[in-house]
Amino acid sequence: MLVAVEGIDGSGKTTTAAELVAVLGSQHGVESRLIDKREPIVKSVYVNEHLRALAAVIWNPDPDAPIEMLGGNHWGYLHAAYLSALAESVRRGQFGSSGAGTFVVDGWLGKLVARMSTNAGETTDTVEEFFSRVPRPDLTVLIDVDPEIVAARRAGKVSTRGERGALGQGDNGDFIAYQSLVRARLLERAATESWFVHRPQEDDSPADVAAVLARAVVQVG
Repeated sequence: MLVAVEGIDGSGKTTTAAELVAVLGSQHGVESRLIDKREPIVKSVYVNEHLRALAAVIWNPDPDAPIEMLGGNHWGYLHAAYLSALAESVRRGQFGSSGAGTFVVDGWLGKLVARMSTNAGETTDTVEEFFSRVPRPDLTVLIDVDPEIVAARRAGKVSTRGERGALGQGDNGDFIAYQSLVRARLLERAATESWFVHRPQEDDSPADVAAVLARAVVQVG
């Protein structure tokens, strides 16, 4: 079973995904494994090197590189190739011999589709069609957090160009405006594709959120 944790930038996806694996084991007896998309570790040396090379290109570009010159399709195809290979590695049991039958990943296509459609001014359906051959997770869970709350948590942190999209060059105002558009598209996909949506309280810890998500995983699994 492949579970994807989605949400806007700064919503706590990465921390919650790790907590979800821990809670599934400690509270539900479900053996699961966290897949680090940026540094995957699989049994095949060839596949491992291939995945890591793609990941390095996708997620570790020079911050000053003019990545927009390559166009959205270029980056979309790279993501499609990477996620397809990752899903195939899960299907072939390449993620170790621990016996884990549930795999948790921080993000799949959700935020990517939301960002690409927002940046290009296209519908999410159009961008989803672009990724039509990419395998989907068995369950997608959306951590729905207001961008204003995220911005307050990140006070003093400089937003990246990707986090601001095409709306501006710097402050949290631009972050809030762009992430509000991304969030709206994530909620649209959640309704269309029957994702599990959880809206945390402001004082909820990642463990609190993971406990809610774990119950959803167990119910589906």
